[in-house]
Amino acid sequence: MKWLLKKLVIFLLTLLAISMLAFLAFQMIPGDPALSLLGTEATPERVEALREKMGLNDPIILQFGRWLLQFVRGDMGTSYSYQMSVSEMLKGKLMITLTLTGLSFVFILLLSIPIGIFGIKKGGLLNKCIGIVNQIIMAVPPFFGGEQGDEFLPSLAEFFSLIFLVLYFVFFVREVLYRMNKM
Repeated sequence: MKWLLKKLVIFLLTLLAISMLAFLAFQMIPGDPALSLLGTEATPERVEALREKMGLNDPIILQFGRWLLQFVRGDMGTSYSYQMSVSEMLKGKLMITLTLTGLSFVFILLLSIPIGIFGIKKGGLLNKCIGIVNQIIMAVPPFFGGEQGDEFLPSLAEFFSLIFLVLYFVFFVREVLYRMNKM
């Protein structure tokens, strides 16, 4: 129980540190949200009034604390670009994200378990082929798999990620089965 509590505290402190760093990173981005909302024709008085209303003139630690409290309550704020609640924006995309995640997981399991079972024999042809393909995919630099434009509808990054996950599970299943056969 003590170990679990220690891990939970470390987890929460890590989340706090990451959220603080992300918040600070966005504070360093050039530009003024108030000026963006009002446009370039806005008077300095209107910009300053909106900055005050939005709390942008407050110290950064106070802004972060306010944001953190709102986030813990479930209020993620309002998007400056779309003028709508961030929570609502995420809710609209959550179902499709969960569907794609679930389908990817099922696809990976359906591929990796049979391939792992057939490739269990160490030194076998299938095992060598899987190892070669795995090494080739892992050798591809990350920038190569980025968005390449409309001609690559599922991008190369998504394709390589899926192949890598399948191969990871294949090797995991193969190793588990190999160790079970040794015992």
